[in-house]
Amino acid sequence: MSSRQTWPETEPPQPPRAEAVLAPYRPTERHVVLATVGVARSQQRRGLGARVLGPGLARADAAGLLVHLETSADSHVRWYQRLGFEVVEVVDIPADGPRTWLMHRRPGRGRATEPGS
Repeated sequence: MSSRQTWPETEPPQPPRAEAVLAPYRPTERHVVLATVGVARSQQRRGLGARVLGPGLARADAAGLLVHLETSADSHVRWYQRLGFEVVEVVDIPADGPRTWLMHRRPGRGRATEPGS
C-alpha cells in the first residue's frame, strides 16, 4: 500500500500560509530583505557567508536602512547575531509549520565580517 494520502472529492483543508502569518511582524519602514544565503557544508566555518553578506550590509549601513531576515533554523540565529542581527520576534507557524525567527539589523550594528570562527 502506498503511503501517499488521497483526499476526498472536496479540497483538503489548507493550513494558514506562512506569508499571512508572518506579515504582521515584518517591518513597515523602508528596509532591505535578506532572502537566502547558503554555504556548502564542506565550506562552512571559513567566514565565506559573512564575506558574501559584508558588501550588502555595508551598503545598507551607508543608506541608513534596516536589514530584515527570517530563518527557521535555530542553529543560524547565533551566526546572524554575530553579524549584528537581533531577534525581534519568534513565530510558530500553525499546522505543523516551522518556528521562525524574525531578525533585524539596524544600520551600523555589528560587524560586516564574521569574527574568528
